Amino acid sequence: SDLLELTADSDCDGSGDLVVTSDGSLDSAYDLAVRSAGVSWSGSLDAAVDSMTFGVCPGVSMGLGGVSSEGSQTFRLTQDEIDSMSTTAELIFESTSGAITVYDLTYAANGLVLNASTSGSVSLEGSVTVEDLAAYAGAGISIAADVTSSGSVVLEGAYSGSDIGGAYAIDVEAEARLTAVDGILDLESEIGRAHVRTPVTQ
Repeated sequence: SDLLELTADSDCDGSGDLVVTSDGSLDSAYDLAVRSAGVSWSGSLDAAVDSMTFGVCPGVSMGLGGVSSEGSQTFRLTQDEIDSMSTTAELIFESTSGAITVYDLTYAANGLVLNASTSGSVSLEGSVTVEDLAAYAGAGISIAADVTSSGSVVLEGAYSGSDIGGAYAIDVEAEARLTAVDGILDLESEIGRAHVRTPVTQ
């Protein structure tokens, strides 16, 4: 499908934010892809958009869900900001060589994709409830959260095929829980180890 690309930090100097105010909206007949250093969102996202991709420059970390006091990432999108979108689009977050950290997050409208596939990492630290979850990391996935998907959960902790040393490619903490209600639960590691110390249900 056609894609509308919006770039706010073209030179990757760490400045340039996407800002959608409470009396505004981001409307498009096409799927959307945004690259920005940061984001401030209190408006809506057009329901006609099938997918929305948020990307950052190499090495930049992203924080998703929860409240603003959690995490100090330059790119920080809270639960309230995600709620204000009022969208059914698939949400895709890309920080290929940075870290993506998810705090408490609920998004039941569509899938959530976390892409840190080159040399980045993914951490799930709060309660995460989504329709579908896919996470790809080049340097491992850490889960210390209750993760519930009404569809599928797909985790790939060594996506780039690089050896991540003694670290676990996928490390699920004892207090965590993974649940795929009506789909597949796939913990995959091409290179490295998956370390699961928690109930996993499908």
